[in-house]
Amino acid sequence: MVRRNVPILGLPDLIINLDNRPAYIIELKTIGGPAGLGSVKGRDVLQAESYFHMMNYLGLNPRGVAIIKVIRGSDFRIINNIDIIIKQLEGGEDFVRLSKYVTIHRISIRGFDEFLRDVDYAIDYWLGLRNPKPSPSRGLCSGCEHRRYCPYSIVR
Repeated sequence: MVRRNVPILGLPDLIINLDNRPAYIIELKTIGGPAGLGSVKGRDVLQAESYFHMMNYLGLNPRGVAIIKVIRGSDFRIINNIDIIIKQLEGGEDFVRLSKYVTIHRISIRGFDEFLRDVDYAIDYWLGLRNPKPSPSRGLCSGCEHRRYCPYSIVR
């Protein structure tokens, strides 16, 4: 997809086909520990949602999108659990814990115009047309080169 002369590229981690048509788009996120299994970040949702809208644009009309979070080092393999994943996605729940190492987050797809507003907001940042918004968090602030003088830093 090209928006405002900016190419937006990406590939979903997995597309599950049913009846010889793309049905579900899966974005896989590996994480370090169980604390992150219960939530998804906005940027990850936007990424997964972009795949849905791009596939719709191509006329492929998938049924839905999900983010599967897996704790790094677990022995869970998506390819070995496709039937369970499909069953959960078709069950309609927004959040399913498959095991203590794996969760499925069904993504609610917004309308295309609302999605494009977020894309344009991100593009404004990347083109230098707006400043970043502060996102104070221990993980982000500790790796930031501005942490010593940023008024929002929580790791000074």
